Amino acid sequence: MELLGNIPAYIQIKNYYKRLIETGAIKEGEYLPSVREVSLLIGVNPNTVQRAFALLIDENLVTPIVGKGNRVNKIDSNGENLQLKNDINDLVKKGYSLDEIKNEIEKMMKEEKLK
Repeated sequence: MELLGNIPAYIQIKNYYKRLIETGAIKEGEYLPSVREVSLLIGVNPNTVQRAFALLIDENLVTPIVGKGNRVNKIDSNGENLQLKNDINDLVKKGYSLDEIKNEIEKMMKEEKLK
């Protein structure tokens, strides 16, 4: 992977790994390389890679597993995250209304912005 000068490095790294996940080059259940590995391979600060991986987590493409790394979530043929769909289905099955789910998400997002 070569970085271009006109796009922030963390965005390029995020897009690179997102493509690998969406095309199936990195499959469900596999782990991304470590932040350190990627930073050494590309020649960027580990914080840059961590920022890129945080975006993949925010997009629910990967899930951080303590002590193991970032595990790829299941993506369907339309590129949609099945884990997110399953989580929402579970909430609905437990009796939560759409308004309750939306309100909780909005509350969480506001709390995140304050941090």
